[in-house]
Amino acid sequence: MILLSRLLRSVSGFPRLPLERYLLPVPANCGSMFFRLRRAFMDPFAKIHPFVLLALGRGECPHHRRAFGFEPSDEAARLLLGILHVWFLHKRMHLAGMDTEKVLIWEYLWSHMRSLLCAQEIHELDFRPNLEEMQHKTLGFCLALDESLDDYRMNNDLTTLKNILLIYFYKNDSSMLQSQEIDKLVKYTIAQIDFVERVPELEFRFAAFVL
Repeated sequence: MILLSRLLRSVSGFPRLPLERYLLPVPANCGSMFFRLRRAFMDPFAKIHPFVLLALGRGECPHHRRAFGFEPSDEAARLLLGILHVWFLHKRMHLAGMDTEKVLIWEYLWSHMRSLLCAQEIHELDFRPNLEEMQHKTLGFCLALDESLDDYRMNNDLTTLKNILLIYFYKNDSSMLQSQEIDKLVKYTIAQIDFVERVPELEFRFAAFVL
């Protein structure tokens, strides 16, 4: 796992993280015809599973939640951090032309949300409306992140991103606007986007890296 302190030091004037330190070996025979055929016919969800583990694993990390001002038991923060990392990966999948994977990662996330609702023993009549609400909020969050990233890249302005993270992660609590926790989350978001975009295509396609 990338050390959070190093990641935060990698933005805002500090050198980037040494990418090669966080890459993993790809399968030795990944270029063979047999390997490509076997991969083409494997369960699509099996191919996306390593990406989901990368994304949702960050939300499961108590160190990450504490660094951004959340209690380890905060289930909403856990899910939101997972969604944030799904967004990182989805954007890179789009750039890499991984059309199947970028659809399946959302399907896997919806399945994860269904599991969360089942664990909460939501009444069957309320299950579908609750799931649809979670999906709509998730898509709204990610569209807002897209807009904030465009604003940052065109105008070098992080205000929109900061406001979006304030609304979703901190329930629009104005007292958090100037806090170290939200500043860390803003820096972390930009640093992770930069990192994921720099992962070489072969390693990315096999999820052969650590976040």
